[in-house]
Amino acid sequence: MVETPQARPKLRSNLAIGVAQDGKVTVSDPVANRHFLLSTVALTVLEHFDGVRSDEEILSQLVDANLGVSQEGIDLVRTQAATMGLFEDVAAEGAAPAHLRGPTRRNIAFLKIAEVDPSRVVNALRPVGHVLFSIPALVALAGLLVGAGFAISHNATRYIDDLLDFGRIGVWPLVYVCVAAITVLHEFGHALAVARFGGAVHRMGLSLYLLAPAAYADTSDAWRFPRVRQRIVVNLGGLYVEAYVLVAGIFLWAAGVLPDMIGAAVFVSCHVILGRILMNLNPLLRLDGYWLASDALRIPNMRTKAFGILLGTISPFRADRSLARIASSTEERLVLLSYAILSLIWIFGTLALSLFAINSFLEQQIAWRGDIIAKVLMVTLVILLTVSGWKYIRSLRSTYSA
Repeated sequence: MVETPQARPKLRSNLAIGVAQDGKVTVSDPVANRHFLLSTVALTVLEHFDGVRSDEEILSQLVDANLGVSQEGIDLVRTQAATMGLFEDVAAEGAAPAHLRGPTRRNIAFLKIAEVDPSRVVNALRPVGHVLFSIPALVALAGLLVGAGFAISHNATRYIDDLLDFGRIGVWPLVYVCVAAITVLHEFGHALAVARFGGAVHRMGLSLYLLAPAAYADTSDAWRFPRVRQRIVVNLGGLYVEAYVLVAGIFLWAAGVLPDMIGAAVFVSCHVILGRILMNLNPLLRLDGYWLASDALRIPNMRTKAFGILLGTISPFRADRSLARIASSTEERLVLLSYAILSLIWIFGTLALSLFAINSFLEQQIAWRGDIIAKVLMVTLVILLTVSGWKYIRSLRSTYSA
């Protein structure tokens, strides 16, 4: 069959191309709000699909450019691009985006409640974002944190007495509601930071993670920002807003103007917020601290790369050994290998301490039955870890099989 110009694919002109990093570029679809990571070679191939040139002409030009691309490679790129909906008059076939800063939905502990497009609210709050993410606002926050510290020290005796509020059962439902509201504000902090630098957020959701309030925002537009500093501000945007909420709560508690139960809930919530901030800054968890470290070190997909290198280093299978060489340099390989080892130590250490605490509690509260329950929990956890670990290893092999 003779190929006609009309049948030749043409790359869409409205796609946004991000900054090259680690041999990758971000291709954003503004219509479907999808973001894909492609190699610079794949992008070069795609840019040759103009609806006019034939496969033979494209291959000849790529060979002349010394890109080492074969006809099979061109066919593969064309098929993948068609699946992603990157050609004109071709709809996406449901392919998942290559990278999103949202939750890992395959996690059985994650339960989505609702998802909305917050762009209208975020656009309305853009003036707030411009003020909030400014040097004067940052200086003001630093002053407020110092003032909050003085407020706590001035009320040290009452602070010690109010620690008993952690044991009041009626306080915790109010704390749960407060945490849910703060979680939403946290995601709006990320969204406003994206809008501050000209990006957009079209997906935000409310969910439960291990029955705790959780939320997420698709801030993938940040991958298109040319400056690392801008992406770091987006990473810290949620914690930045939480810090403002924290100092407000401390001053309300110190003023002593709230009703007893509400004041107790605010007191406990301030500690929960502080704990959330510290936990989110931990780069060993796939939270804000992880994205901060990834952008600061300029290593996209840092966690996946790290565990891929670890698998390639310790696996007895020859097919896995190539994974040990996916880093761009020896220094990067050492950093990623160290990161993977520390992450595993953190994961298994946290699980061991949690099981020890649960076992001790059950033994004290339920006597001999507590020991049986603890053993059942341990066996269940081992099974879940084994299944999850095997699935993750398969995904690593699939990701870096090329």
